[in-house]
Amino acid sequence: MANQKTLSAEEMGKAMREVSVAEFFEKNRHLLGYENPTKALVTILKEIVDNSLDACDEAGILPNMKITIKELETKVMYNVGDDLGEVIIQERKPILKIKDRFAKLEETKKTDDKIEYFYSAGGKNYTVTETKVEDEKVYKISSNGQELKLMKVPLGRFRIIGEDNGPGIISKNVTLAFGKLLYGSKFHRLRQSRGTQGIGISGAILYSQLTTGKPAKIVSKTEKEITDVEMRIDVSKNLAQVLSQDITKNKEGKTGLVVEMEAEARYIERGQSVLEFLKQTAIANPHAKITYDGPGGKIVFERATNDLPKQPKEIKPHPYGVEVGILTRLLLTTSSKNLLHFLTNDFSKIGKSSAHEIIKVSKIDSRTKPNSLKHEDIEKLYRAMQTVKIPSPPTDVLSPMGENFLVEGLKKEIEADNFVAVSRPPTVYRGNPFQVEVGLAYGGKLPRDQTAQLIRFANKVPLLYHQSDCATFEAASDVDWKRYGITQSSGSLPQGPILILIHFASVWVPYTSEGKQAIADYPEIIKEIKLAIQDAGRKLSHYIHEQTHLREGQLRKEIFEKYIPELAESLEKLTDENKQKIISELEKIIKKGVSTGKQDRDKKES
Repeated sequence: MANQKTLSAEEMGKAMREVSVAEFFEKNRHLLGYENPTKALVTILKEIVDNSLDACDEAGILPNMKITIKELETKVMYNVGDDLGEVIIQERKPILKIKDRFAKLEETKKTDDKIEYFYSAGGKNYTVTETKVEDEKVYKISSNGQELKLMKVPLGRFRIIGEDNGPGIISKNVTLAFGKLLYGSKFHRLRQSRGTQGIGISGAILYSQLTTGKPAKIVSKTEKEITDVEMRIDVSKNLAQVLSQDITKNKEGKTGLVVEMEAEARYIERGQSVLEFLKQTAIANPHAKITYDGPGGKIVFERATNDLPKQPKEIKPHPYGVEVGILTRLLLTTSSKNLLHFLTNDFSKIGKSSAHEIIKVSKIDSRTKPNSLKHEDIEKLYRAMQTVKIPSPPTDVLSPMGENFLVEGLKKEIEADNFVAVSRPPTVYRGNPFQVEVGLAYGGKLPRDQTAQLIRFANKVPLLYHQSDCATFEAASDVDWKRYGITQSSGSLPQGPILILIHFASVWVPYTSEGKQAIADYPEIIKEIKLAIQDAGRKLSHYIHEQTHLREGQLRKEIFEKYIPELAESLEKLTDENKQKIISELEKIIKKGVSTGKQDRDKKES
């Protein structure tokens, strides 16, 4: 230890260098949602779909999207004696590699339940057997009659293509939008949108090139021109590395965007899958038509309405939602000439009277230039802004699904007997307006012996992962569902044939991480979600109670009908009336009693 060389500050300083945001996320891809191959495929699709829907909605275009996912290659690792070999499923056919050399395919045999591929290499014979288990292909490898040990689950390479009919992107912005992380039109605006951070689609391209080395292809069609680009991301500079670019005149005038990339991923068709994401997207966006062509075949999610959703509006920051650091930045970058103009021009809901009150409390001259304020003055100004009573920010700036659209979306994709929806009035958390909506589907083909399915949305985007970390899950589990006639264990989601949809809309969604899969549990948010669920629960309880009454009435009817023959026989002996006539009269009484009971309940409810 005594002879260990020590480093000076100068020597240590030579090792320091700037790291680009692209380089950071290349090493920390899990922060963007690329935690495993299955989730990676869903995340890529999500970024493509979010961008397309945002662009179409903002341009006032009914979205018409086409998503294609094509499996190019699947790998299965296994032991061949002491050597590691692999089967590569390419274009739906296996290729066998032994000791880094490709084996020769000698013969193929196909039967109803399997396909066998026979290979030879190095004087040995190999057989690859392909079967299907629950719609997923399974491979077994054997050599000279002995099955070889599998070492790894299948990992595939996929080509993902997203195509839309949106307005397109102007040529000078294409490589920036797709090749530079933290570049976009949404992060600096307080406006409800699906994407916000400017790292979604560029993060997908980063993951694509990291796992396959292949460039991305983008075709952007605006009304005037068509831009065709092939590019990678230079991670050291956080800029696009353009391999080819062609700009031509758009003679047809049709607009849209095509994004194509290849990535290593795993495809499944159940649970947290591509199909589930698209199904939930169709529920939340009934005005969109989505055509999906994937490994399992083609599915079309038709639009349920030709009405475009309400356009959200951009708002300025509210004083109650601003912290000292943000206030400092706003003071340094504002174009306002003095403090009075800064307060009235750069914030939401600060009028002249409120501005004068803030200035009076802070004891700062109203003519002071904003960028000349010292730190002590900024703290005084901040405290004054939090002290003075200022009206809440406007709440008519959001674009909720709406109760009618919510029900239409659920009916389109969920087979149930009854649907209810509630849109709560907008309210505020930390100076940000937000709105909660809840939809419930009940009965039908929903499973009766399982926990309720909870589907969550933030600004109309499905949240498939991290359910237990989300404010929606906490609120839904905390509601007393038994009050509405639904079974529930304490502190958990209800049991039975019910689906719960919760939508959170806001100009700023408080996600718990960059992956944007769970909403933070602010008390104001939890409270609103619970109130929305309770409103919807009361609506649903009318239907549940009606069904309970009908079942009870039917049960009584069946019991009476069971004993009619015995009762008629006894009455025949007592009255000397014909038994069949007595049975007929008793059946009329039962029928009238059941009918009258239902009519009485209908009168009470009306």
